[in-house]
Amino acid sequence: MQCDEKKDKSEAATIIVTLVLFLMVIFFESPALAVGAEKASYFDNFHPIEITGFLEERAGVRTTNDPEQKNISVLDSRLQLEIYTYTDWVELKYKGAVWGDGVTEKGEYETREIWFFLRPYEFLDVKIGRQVLTWGTGDLVFINDLFPKDWQSYFIGRDKEYLKAPSDAAKMSFFTNLGNIDLVYTPQFDADRYITGEYISYWSEAEQRIVGQNDKVFVDKPDDWFQDEEIALRLYKNISNYEIAFYGYFGFWKQPSSQTESGRATFSKLNVYGASIRGLPAPLGVKIHNPADFFVTFLGC
Repeated sequence: MQCDEKKDKSEAATIIVTLVLFLMVIFFESPALAVGAEKASYFDNFHPIEITGFLEERAGVRTTNDPEQKNISVLDSRLQLEIYTYTDWVELKYKGAVWGDGVTEKGEYETREIWFFLRPYEFLDVKIGRQVLTWGTGDLVFINDLFPKDWQSYFIGRDKEYLKAPSDAAKMSFFTNLGNIDLVYTPQFDADRYITGEYISYWSEAEQRIVGQNDKVFVDKPDDWFQDEEIALRLYKNISNYEIAFYGYFGFWKQPSSQTESGRATFSKLNVYGASIRGLPAPLGVKIHNPADFFVTFLGC
């Protein structure tokens, strides 16, 4: 229950901060507020709101017996809604879902995205709020992509969209003749949604056996705003037919990797440095389907 309360508070804080920042952007950047401009409603500047969504039923059963879990692996009734609008100077998007979970026998809600995007200068893009982030060359192999993943959703058979969990972050992209830079700042650590026993059984080193829904993982998660933060960096440039990129990540292991003195699982600090190259060799005209992707991992101090 304590973990659920922290999650709800964090989600509410993200929504409030995003909306406050968005209103500040409207106040300072809206052409309607320019000196000498005609008085108009803020919302007159926005294009018609685009609303899309879907209703989904998804069910699955285990083909082999797992004494630690229910026979049902997934049983979701999901309604997802997406709202998008924009002006000449800013974009705004919301995506949320509500669903009934037949495995946990609970009703769930999640804000998957709520962000605004603007381009204050020709060389700078800014995107702030809850957003799904990714980069690197792999599809399902995340070497240089240290943004949060939802492994539980993936392994129980939900759509691949839900493998990439959202981040509460600010992303800035700088474009120059020398190269481009993507900088992502996450003020509060976003962990993976890893295997906890709630849906999928796992091997417990402590008990030396396979455990499941009756032996859920409980952790001490770093969750102090602006202290337990994450910074992700990508520098990239197109040279001839190749994109060469260098990556850096400074934060924590995305899944519990150590223990506190009391024996509770926790997340160690982590620094990661990586590089990738991909492209279309001009002489051969054959695309590299498995581009090189390299990384070096360092434990944080």
